[in-house]
Amino acid sequence: MATLGSIDRVEQNITKAPVKAVRILHRMVYGREGDRQNRKRLRQFQDFAFEADTDEYRNKVLELEDFQDNDLVTVCTLLCLDYTGAKADLTTRITDGLRDLKIIEEAARKKEEDEEEDDDEPRDDDDDSETKNSGQESNPERQPAVRKTESQFSFQFRDIENTVRPFEGSTGLSVRRWIDEFEETATLFKWNEMQKLIFGKKSLTGIAKLYVQSETGITTWKKLKTALIEEFDVKITDADIHRQLAKRRRQKEETMQQYFLIMKEIASRGSITDDSLMEYIIDGIEDDSSDETILYGAETIKEFKVKLRHFEKMRGKIISKTTKDKERKKLPDKDAQNKSKDKGKCYNCGELNHKSADCKNKAKGRKCFKCNKFGHIASECGKTKGGEKDSASTNATVNIVTT
Repeated sequence: MATLGSIDRVEQNITKAPVKAVRILHRMVYGREGDRQNRKRLRQFQDFAFEADTDEYRNKVLELEDFQDNDLVTVCTLLCLDYTGAKADLTTRITDGLRDLKIIEEAARKKEEDEEEDDDEPRDDDDDSETKNSGQESNPERQPAVRKTESQFSFQFRDIENTVRPFEGSTGLSVRRWIDEFEETATLFKWNEMQKLIFGKKSLTGIAKLYVQSETGITTWKKLKTALIEEFDVKITDADIHRQLAKRRRQKEETMQQYFLIMKEIASRGSITDDSLMEYIIDGIEDDSSDETILYGAETIKEFKVKLRHFEKMRGKIISKTTKDKERKKLPDKDAQNKSKDKGKCYNCGELNHKSADCKNKAKGRKCFKCNKFGHIASECGKTKGGEKDSASTNATVNIVTT
């Protein structure tokens, strides 16, 4: 039976990964921090013993949602899984991979093939020049440290670019918040100062990137960090965050999970309590189709997320029922159609828009619908469809008289 340790690339990643990264994966697999035997247990792990579309499966996905985005990307990298996409994509991808190790085996094989293709391509001159400018070659004493770090857990920027949010300089993300996230990732992957500088510059976009390109002398991570703070540090008060949360409303195209994560990210920019966050989320759900009272009463964010999930299911059923009712109402009512046809029809002359009591030809008697004359009905009419009398009946009458 396949285990994580039987997949060569994953086994190497588990062996070389920092302790913190191993603990994160261990928590996802076993639900606890573990001990010094974490790597051994992870190598022996076979798979989750549950099928897709079960309560156990959904609970595991929900459990992984409590991890930070950086943690999910780290685990995807360890397991050779694609780390792009929304948080919901990552949690589902990790759960599917740990439930069926064939998915991880295939991902590891593909990653090795991609790297073999990259080895055949010429190296990026921009990366080489940036490394030289950072002072690596001018300081040979630092090269062994760099090689040591790379041997522990080797990453290229494309492997971690989705781990750190890009800093644009004019969005709601504060520069200090971005620096904290960046340094947390740097600690996790054990980057040295040179790697921080290179990855930090590559993570800049928009006006922030333009600003750094216009400056000279930014040759260390410390200088880059100082320059960014001096240029882009704008104090965002908790009052500003409260206003943003109060203003934010759930969009029609957003799922409850997407809406929750967006609100949670806004709240993370300041010191917003969980109770306040939950209240803002409920206030932002402008939906008349379902009862929002079921969302109240949660004491923790985890409990609130479960309530949100139940609320979305209930809302989906109500919307589905409402849609069916509307479609049913659109169908033509045969009885109503028949009544509308009969309404206003004159049974004396056969014309519409009036009744027999109001017929202007009433004095002429009933109308024959065969010859269109008044005074008799079709069953009493002596004319054929062509308008002539029946010649056979006429001849018979003549013969009788003659005889």
